[in-house]
Formats: sequence, C-alpha cells, structure tokens
Amino acid sequence: YVGAATPLRAQAEKDTVLNPGASVILTGAHSYGTSPLTHYEWYSSSGLLIDSSIAVTATPAQNEWYVLRVYDDTICPSSDTVYVRIMPCSVLLIPNAFTPNGDGLNDIFHPAGDKVTSFKMWVYNRWGQQVCYIESNNVMDGWDGKHNGVESEMGTYVYQIQADFRNGGTTTQKGNVTLIR
Repeated sequence: YVGAATPLRAQAEKDTVLNPGASVILTGAHSYGTSPLTHYEWYSSSGLLIDSSIAVTATPAQNEWYVLRVYDDTICPSSDTVYVRIMPCSVLLIPNAFTPNGDGLNDIFHPAGDKVTSFKMWVYNRWGQQVCYIESNNVMDGWDGKHNGVESEMGTYVYQIQADFRNGGTTTQKGNVTLIR
C-alpha cells in the first residue's frame, strides 16, 4: 500500500483594504512543499491573466477580486482568492431637507465634507426643470431655495452632486432633498 499524495492547496494573501491609487504586493504560497515544478498564475476578476509568478503588484482602480491558481505537472491545480477593497476617498454628507426661511439654520442646501476641494451640483424640480446649478470650491456654497430670484415651492427636489477630494478621488451622488418652508 502506498500512501495518498498530499493534495496541492493554493494560499493567497488575506483580503486587504487600500487607499485610492495605492498598490499592494500579493504573494502566493502552496501546501505541497518545495516542488520546483510548481507554477503560479494570478488572474483578475475578469479572468485576465496578470502574472505568472509567486508575487504580483496590484493597483486596482476599484474593488477587485484576484485569483491565485497553483499547479504542477503531476498534481491537480488549486485556487485561492484575495479581495482588495478600495477605501472611499472621503465621506460626502448631503442633507435630505432644508428650510430656507432666513433663520440662519439649514437655509442653504449644500454638501458637507472636510476633504472636498470642489463640487458641481444640479437640482431639478418635479417636472425635471433645472432650478439650480453650482460649481464651487467652497462646500458652504449651495442652493438657497430660489429659482431665478423667486422662492421655489415647498416639496421634493432631485439633486446630483459631483465632488472632487484632496487625494484625487471623485464621487457622484444622486438623491432627493425636501424644501420645507
């Protein structure tokens, strides 16, 4: 009786988190000793072969799965995965209501965020008419609840905000805001 061969088992890095634009070196291993016949292949989540070495440098633009495939000429292949998550650039806070009544509290609808360098904001009424467009480097700039100098009706409005951050990242957010009088 001859003992069963030890199965080959791929071992990829642990899942990791990166800042936008950062890189990580993903290193593979296997559980089959030091066989010189072992081959390594790294694939992106789209199935594209990235590299055929034990380590690969990854600089994903978005969240990405990487697959390590390990094999040799005598044993069935094995695979393992590693997930690389990109941290959001910064948090963009957007209120869901504002009250442009002149009391100094919530009179302007604007985004908030300490790392925002510039933003563009579009606001539309329920008929799809643009009632506000702002392009600014100051997050305190915003919509005062007026369209062409006339107070807009109380109700729900749709917005889209594109923001740029200090670290070079960007975000686009869409949603609704309620104008309360």
